[in-house]
Amino acid sequence: MAPDDAWRNEHETIMQAICKEAHRWETASFSGPEDLSTVLQFSIRHQLTHLQQLTIEIPCSDGDKPMEIFQDAPLLHTVYFNRDLWEHPVTLSLPWSQLRRYGGCSEWDTHLDALRKAPNLVDCSLEIQEWSSVAEDPVLLPHLRRLSLSSPHFLESLQTPALEELYCDYDALPVLSFLQQQTCKLQKLGMWECSTDPDPADLTRIVEALPTITRLALFFPPPCRICP
Repeated sequence: MAPDDAWRNEHETIMQAICKEAHRWETASFSGPEDLSTVLQFSIRHQLTHLQQLTIEIPCSDGDKPMEIFQDAPLLHTVYFNRDLWEHPVTLSLPWSQLRRYGGCSEWDTHLDALRKAPNLVDCSLEIQEWSSVAEDPVLLPHLRRLSLSSPHFLESLQTPALEELYCDYDALPVLSFLQQQTCKLQKLGMWECSTDPDPADLTRIVEALPTITRLALFFPPPCRICP
């Protein structure tokens, strides 16, 4: 018996009992093997009339095949997926225009497509897999206030006039370029994962680009010291 079959047989009764109440769920969190997505597909689709918040941690071997389970949830406004399983990008079919908070792991272009359909986001956190080209027409997110990115190069594809908080890996050039082009009043900036010693002049230019910044956090490794 395959592992997925064993999982299905062992938990089928429990899952059926739980999923019968899907029409009452306001918050749902799913964590399990890839086969769980198939079980959910046949158990809860078209029943999520009260669902507002969703968290998913499911490994995915086929990122090109979207999970079409939650696209008919009329009250859904918050979605987070595979923030711990970041090595498993996944594609979801969602009611994008009503989302306010969104985060997860996927490829560069998949994230861009999602953001184009989600103009009402106020909070977004993205683990970005694979490098791609900058979007010719930047994605406008007029209400976004908080943004967290694993790759600062993704910033060049965004317009965020209401942004107040930005968190990303350190790379002076894309961060500086982004800040110089924005009209937002950024207040908090956090950067981490610096592979080389940051240039103080670059940090000065970054802060000067937006004088509205009042909180700056730099999570850099301590300098190496050679004991005599």
